[in-house]
Amino acid sequence: MNICANPATMSTPTPIVCFGEILWDMLPTGRRPAGAAFDLALQLHQLGQPVQLVSRVGDDELGRELLAFSARQGLENTLVQQSKTHLTGVVKTTVCPDEGVVCKILEPVAWDYIQYSAVLRGG
Repeated sequence: MNICANPATMSTPTPIVCFGEILWDMLPTGRRPAGAAFDLALQLHQLGQPVQLVSRVGDDELGRELLAFSARQGLENTLVQQSKTHLTGVVKTTVCPDEGVVCKILEPVAWDYIQYSAVLRGG
């Protein structure tokens, strides 16, 4: 029995689509790129899976920095939209002696307004 696949007959796998937020976690130790969809896309990419991230960032410095970070990690950014009307997402995290870790999600932000388009439809 031959269990090896013939590369000539294999097709390119369909990318896994991660839809949701890419944002900055503003931690007491500094900021870091985050967001559930972004984190999943990055992990899948690191595992060698084809992946597409569908999200939206502001057309601002924080958004450009996220796109640059994502590109340096090898992620495809063609489906990450840029908004001229909404800022890039930010989560402010503080450590309070009484309450522990407190996260404040600022809203509305760009990823709340991901737009359906012909590119997303595949046309």
